[in-house]
Amino acid sequence: GAAGMYRNIEDTELCIHITVQRCVWTVQESENLVAIAQSLGVSWLQVWNYNKEGLSRPDLDLTKGQSLKVGQMYQVAKGDTLANMAGRFSTSVDMILRMNADLEHSALLLPDQLVCITFNSCKSDMIA
Repeated sequence: GAAGMYRNIEDTELCIHITVQRCVWTVQESENLVAIAQSLGVSWLQVWNYNKEGLSRPDLDLTKGQSLKVGQMYQVAKGDTLANMAGRFSTSVDMILRMNADLEHSALLLPDQLVCITFNSCKSDMIA
């Protein structure tokens, strides 16, 4: 390798562990509830409902960097599957997967695992 302050590290694997908070959206510059809701595939009223206590004027109260709740946390019970959770919470398996990027369609859910749930307001998407 090269001498000095900077040098190549060959055949070295570096790993970074990133933890993403579930059911939380960080507001970007110029975003509003409609744009955020469209990104998630839900109604802006759902997003506002999760955040009513802090958004008395939902069209004016958002600021860059602000955290918004975009769903509810659910603690998985023994025997839960994506399909039966979707039915129980009036959502779809696809919506659960969108809200939990680390889950796969064939994922084995573990008791006490936390999953972000939001109901799907579009009945045509209610296929489990």
